[in-house]
Amino acid sequence: MSQVPRYSRYAQLYDKTGQAGFARGAWPYVRERLTSLGWQGRTAVDLACGTGAAAVAMTEDGLRVVGADLSREMLLWGAPATVGRAAQGDLRRLPFADAQFDVAVSFYDSFNYLLSTDDLRDALAEAARVLRPGGYLVIDLITPYCYATLWRDNVQSMLSADMGSIWRSDWNPRTQQSRLEVTFFTRGADGRWDRFDEVHEERGFAEGEVKAAVRAAGLKVAWWEDRYTRKEPHAETNRIFWWLRKRDER
Repeated sequence: MSQVPRYSRYAQLYDKTGQAGFARGAWPYVRERLTSLGWQGRTAVDLACGTGAAAVAMTEDGLRVVGADLSREMLLWGAPATVGRAAQGDLRRLPFADAQFDVAVSFYDSFNYLLSTDDLRDALAEAARVLRPGGYLVIDLITPYCYATLWRDNVQSMLSADMGSIWRSDWNPRTQQSRLEVTFFTRGADGRWDRFDEVHEERGFAEGEVKAAVRAAGLKVAWWEDRYTRKEPHAETNRIFWWLRKRDER
């Protein structure tokens, strides 16, 4: 058994576990809402892009796209369409110049990996910095309700011919943080199994915390919803899509 940095060895298994499907499927829905809000941009950045599923979907949609991710391994295992158009970087310190993009997206609870309201504010401010005036940032966030109900004392497993995994999660209501311990098993060419472990920590942000961070970052809420419902979130919403707009220069 060996514990490794998150998204290091997992990177080569990420798409096999089906995780990329969320980001790939989110873009068409998000694009439709952006269009209804009057957005007509041509340049995009996929923040915490992982293996590039959303970036590929946006590229196929005719946008000029670059990606950024903290994990070098995720970028190396990324989809061919993003190779050469992605950079390693922290959400709070993006490796891009000011006012470069018409839209920024970050799907699959990447912003939940920010473990404080200060980090959330700083990441939102960085996204605002690289957006052009009037540009949009679209993120999804898992809610504290979801962590407290679906992630608390939860165990799941996956098994295929050459890979297996066990996912154990818990929730700390005092810190509003969830800890996810994942054990992976992979079968080598010689038929022998190897094991490695990763630990992931995420934070649930209350509505007021998100809106305060949005204001402090120079953004405003254009729309938010219980994902894929076109309805505003409610007390038992598990995941929220936020459409945030950078203020126009005057």
